Amino acid sequence: MCELFEVVFFTASTSNYAEKVLDALDPEHRAPYRLYRQHCTLINCEFVKDLSQLGRDLKDVIIVDNLPSCYSLQPCNGIPILTWINNKSDRELDRLSSILEPLSKVSYVVDIG
Repeated sequence: MCELFEVVFFTASTSNYAEKVLDALDPEHRAPYRLYRQHCTLINCEFVKDLSQLGRDLKDVIIVDNLPSCYSLQPCNGIPILTWINNKSDRELDRLSSILEPLSKVSYVVDIG
């Protein structure tokens, strides 16, 4: 997806844990931006990923997450996925390519639904 989008990893995990996982997902660091728990906003005891902190026009931003509460400040920008926890057959990111590739051709991703 890095050929089509500016990819930013935004996780509610701590950087110590997440770095190992992200390095395995992106060993060549093709997605140079990584945000962690300290970049989240704590709302009602939940870590929320406030997309406005990215400094990008939100019409161009989508978030893919297994927890809709993580993008509750901008729900129209979210694409929910099934959790990978305890799911050894997880293929959600592969499945998403059919959704994400068409989004690379639109000017306002929030209108797609």
